[in-house]
This record gives sequence, C-alpha cells and structure tokens, in this order.
Amino acid sequence: MAQKLQSAVDNDQLAEASAVLGELKVLLTGFDSLPPMNQPSPHAPEERALGRQVLEQAVFLALKQQDKTAFQRQMAQLKPYYQDAAGLGLPESALRMPILGLNLLFLLVENRLAEFHSELEHLTEAERANTYVSFPILVEQQLMVGSYHKVLESRTHTPHPGYAFFMSLLVDTVRDAVADCSETAYVRLGVAAAKEIMLLDSDAALAEYAATKHPDWKVGGDGFVHFGKDHGPKQSKAADVP
Repeated sequence: MAQKLQSAVDNDQLAEASAVLGELKVLLTGFDSLPPMNQPSPHAPEERALGRQVLEQAVFLALKQQDKTAFQRQMAQLKPYYQDAAGLGLPESALRMPILGLNLLFLLVENRLAEFHSELEHLTEAERANTYVSFPILVEQQLMVGSYHKVLESRTHTPHPGYAFFMSLLVDTVRDAVADCSETAYVRLGVAAAKEIMLLDSDAALAEYAATKHPDWKVGGDGFVHFGKDHGPKQSKAADVP
C-alpha cells in the first residue's frame, strides 16, 4: 500500500493519494513501535521503515496540494525518524536531505529565521554543504543582504522539483519587497526596467501584478509605471528611469 501511495503522489493523483494516506495512517496507529512510543516489537524495523516512508510521501503530497499547514504537520511527525534513525534501527533515508532542505525553505517563507538557524545547528558541516541544504542557505544569505534579484533568479535552478512551491511563495514575497522599494524610490519607472527588477516576463504580467497588488499604480501607454500620486520630493531625482 505504501508503494501505491508513492505512485499516486508521483503521478499527481492527489485524491487517490489522500485516500491511501488516510488508510495508512490508520494502520500505523496500531504500531506501538513507532515514535513517540518506540516500544520493542519483533517487527519494529519493518514497522518503523513503513512509518517513515508513509510520512515522507505525506510531505510530498502536502507540497503538491500546496498546503503549508499539512506540510508542517507531516514534518513534525517525520522529524523523530530523522533525529534518531540509528536508535530506531533505520538506515539513512535517501529522501532525508531533500526533505530537510524543503523544511528550511518553509521556515524562510514563514520568516521563522530563529528556527531556520536552529535547524542548521543540528546538521553536520557535510550536511550543510549538501546541495539540498546549501540551496536554502544561499537563498537566506541573499535575502539578508537584499539581493532580491538573485533570489528571484534562483527559482529556475532548484535542486529538487518539490522546492518549486515554496520558491514561488518566496518569489512572491521578494517581488512585493522590490515593488515596495521601487515605489518608495521612484515617482515613475520605465516598463522595461520594472519588468526586469520584478522578474516579470511580459507587459501583461506587469499590468496584472499592478492591478492585483498595487491598484494605485498606473501602467500607462507612455511606457512608464506611475507609482501612485504622492511620493514626496525625495523621489524626484529618480523619477524617469526608462
């Protein structure tokens, strides 16, 4: 049944995956060998391996459902399997590093930076250098120094397809920050420049973004984005960036 869950998740059969996950979660409640009880059992290794496998697929299902709450819940249940794999008699999971990297991205999206750094402290130097973990570390560094354009560009070379959801949320946050900075710095900005700094690929995308997030902006036929009405004298020097 665990293989059926994985197949459904891999093939984006989300309704079926949810149903199978529900059945498996009920099954797992009958295993006292699983965390947090960790009771001895003749079949403990197999039961724990199954529990971890199910929760790993539950994490990926939550991502495909774009459900941050479910992702956080599944991660909380999965963490004990990663924190004490040796004590549970489990071999290293091939999905551990990608999932730990996903959790770091989630913490960035939620702006939970203290928890982000706390999670890093539990990793070895080699684990922090792993491509799945070094990616969110680099993104966090780019955010801290205000290299927003690099953050926007990084969405195109994520180390795992599952990272796309959180990167899209992060890109939205960064784009909003860039937009706020732009309307503070300029009275108006050329359409081409606005598209470049906000990493929007068309005039239509820029117009849609303005209409949705900044209805006071005017994306006019004169080739400029006009940032509202009142911006004060300090912006006048930078008013006509083409």
